[in-house]
Amino acid sequence: MRARIVVGVVVFLSLPSFVSAQQLVCGGHRVTGDSGSRVTLDADRGPLARPTQPQPPWMSARDRELWDQLVFDAYDHGGAQSDLPLEQRRTRTADPDRARTVDVCLPRSDRSYTGERLAPYADEQWWKRHIERWTGTAWRGSVSTNCGIQLYGVIRVTEGDPDEIDDDVLATAYTNRMGGRWMSGEIVFNPDSLRRIKGYQLEAALAHELGHLMGMYHTKPGTGFVMDAFVPTAPATWPAKEQELANLAYDVGPNVDYPGFVGATPVPAVPAGGLLLLVFLLLRIILHRNREESR
Repeated sequence: MRARIVVGVVVFLSLPSFVSAQQLVCGGHRVTGDSGSRVTLDADRGPLARPTQPQPPWMSARDRELWDQLVFDAYDHGGAQSDLPLEQRRTRTADPDRARTVDVCLPRSDRSYTGERLAPYADEQWWKRHIERWTGTAWRGSVSTNCGIQLYGVIRVTEGDPDEIDDDVLATAYTNRMGGRWMSGEIVFNPDSLRRIKGYQLEAALAHELGHLMGMYHTKPGTGFVMDAFVPTAPATWPAKEQELANLAYDVGPNVDYPGFVGATPVPAVPAGGLLLLVFLLLRIILHRNREESR
């Protein structure tokens, strides 16, 4: 019997895994035959985006199919927006300013098996190369094993409790949003599954999971994309078309209605500070009203 290890996905999402026949399977939500992802949408989808612009003239029918899958979850059957009609979905990218400054926090190599396996990825150049491939923006964040209590603007890679993770799940990625705005992300590895994969499979999983954290979804098996639902067994390669479409998604920006394209004008999501200020003002109004009533 072939043993299969799966990787989970994001918003809360995750990625690929390993089969003894060397087939990597990746997740979108928890779907049969797919990676164990857990997806949680922010309750507030934020303000409606303004109408999008026409499709770019260079985009072929095949490009459009890949665009719908990669950016709007058209392939998955359990991704972050799969409960919505395609026409009601939105881009889920991070704000470019957040993406270019996000920090990465890795587990210490002397504290866990996951930390030991991830030690080679403490290299800032690896993260710089991959974040810039997804976003098309120059990354100037940092990589550390000591991130303290940083709550936003950070991607944490951690080790989960294998007793609380399905045996065939390699990793699950999560994103946290507030008011529709990307705040932070986390990739949680199953150390038991991690012991059964090879180095190049771990790198493929990290690149794929990072894609989920940056707002990308699965493409159909056979595309050769990093976000291919069945990740290649060879070391990950980056098709130019995948990078082109991902960068286009960042040109469009977050929270833009389907089909999104360059020229679309999104309505900015409510910033976290604005939400807190709104809550503060509402509390002041309530307290003032209560004082008036008690007089």
